[in-house]
Amino acid sequence: MSTVHQPVRASIRIDAPPATVYAALTDADAMRRWFAEYADIAPDQGRYAFWGRYTPGPARPAQRLVHVDPGRLLRLDWELSGTTTRVEIALEGTGTGPTDVRVTHEPAPAGSALTRFWTLALGVLAEHTEGRVLSPRYDLTPVTDGVARARIPIKADRDAVFACLTDPRSVAKWAGEAASVQAEVGGHYDLGWGPGPGRIRVLERGRELAHTWPRSDALVRWRLFDSGHCTRLELTHGPFDDTTLAAALQGDWQRSLRALRRVGESRGGRPATV
Repeated sequence: MSTVHQPVRASIRIDAPPATVYAALTDADAMRRWFAEYADIAPDQGRYAFWGRYTPGPARPAQRLVHVDPGRLLRLDWELSGTTTRVEIALEGTGTGPTDVRVTHEPAPAGSALTRFWTLALGVLAEHTEGRVLSPRYDLTPVTDGVARARIPIKADRDAVFACLTDPRSVAKWAGEAASVQAEVGGHYDLGWGPGPGRIRVLERGRELAHTWPRSDALVRWRLFDSGHCTRLELTHGPFDDTTLAAALQGDWQRSLRALRRVGESRGGRPATV
């Protein structure tokens, strides 16, 4: 029997009315844009299925719709790691918004990383319903080369984004108050997450930053590219012998890039909506 953990809970407040959020959760085309690679969604006909590389579970539909309260609640069973789990998505709000979205998923199979998954998914749901540029979804395709990858578009110029990587006060806004940066080749680079500082190996203003990762041979490399009215920030972290670790780091880095984007777009002086 699979080991299970306590229920996973995730929530977000979205600056959109409940009707808009509910539509994004119940329209197959919308679900394919922000959530799943494939979706067969028709709650009024008892169908609510999704699968593919952006969602955990088998490469086939593995959900069964249990209950619908239109505009307010979706409840479904989802087969994961040989366990039938229950997902409840609840919406609260009136009129023009905002809408509070709460997800409860139980029991959570051990090692399924569902907290990371739902946190990232709700973030993209907010972007979709608020009309913002969508973050890349958490890609669950197996990592075979031991390198974690993450990327995000940021509505700011490259200098503003680069400052978010090298200005100590800006780094602290997205990484945490314990972050410390000495922005020069050979200088320390510490995000304050526990392992200790790395050392900067490459520093090209507006283009690239690379630094070591403590207690490993891995290198974190940040590259910046012009992309329309945005800067595309791409990150690689590795290589690692443990491909499972690399896969987990992809989700962690994607979540951190979203926090960095909020700082970068504020610093860059461009609106968050498009």
